[in-house]
Amino acid sequence: MKSFLITRSFILFLIITSLIACNYPQYLKLSDKAIDLIKVQDYRGAIQYLNQSINMNNTFYDAYINRSYCYSYLDNYSNAIADLDTSIMLHRKNPMAYDNRGLFKEAIGDTLGALFDFRNAINIKSNRYIYYTHYGRLLALKGHYKDALFYLNKAIEKKAFNDCFTEYELTQLIVKCEQAVKLSMDQK
Repeated sequence: MKSFLITRSFILFLIITSLIACNYPQYLKLSDKAIDLIKVQDYRGAIQYLNQSINMNNTFYDAYINRSYCYSYLDNYSNAIADLDTSIMLHRKNPMAYDNRGLFKEAIGDTLGALFDFRNAINIKSNRYIYYTHYGRLLALKGHYKDALFYLNKAIEKKAFNDCFTEYELTQLIVKCEQAVKLSMDQK
């Protein structure tokens, strides 16, 4: 009786799994293929699949984010930003889209736009501390040392560093900000 129940449950599992596979939308399958290509750094190939995915479902905001990532690796920041604009229009509460757009705006020299987007990412998801890293780093680069210290210290406290912004680099930036704040206080 027990083996009958296991077999019956397993058959039911297979039926449900195959039904889900049959109903898995084509635009998602195309997006999955694109992600596989992104993993091997074939950004042009990934863009082709993402274009097809978007043509099938132009409200699939993740496809725009993924395509923007590809465009950025091809140094096509205008298309990357345009895709993130669309993604944000479709889903205003997606902090990753704001953060990525901030990075791309910073890359083209739009500091105010980048700061605005980093701040939006923090406002939407305040516990994603890599956003604090991006915001604080740019504040420091623009000379807003006191404000930068708050965000950079929070980033260090929450271990919000990665390959692009190492713990050492953030710590060094905090030291520079502290020195700049002290110097400005001494001059007053």
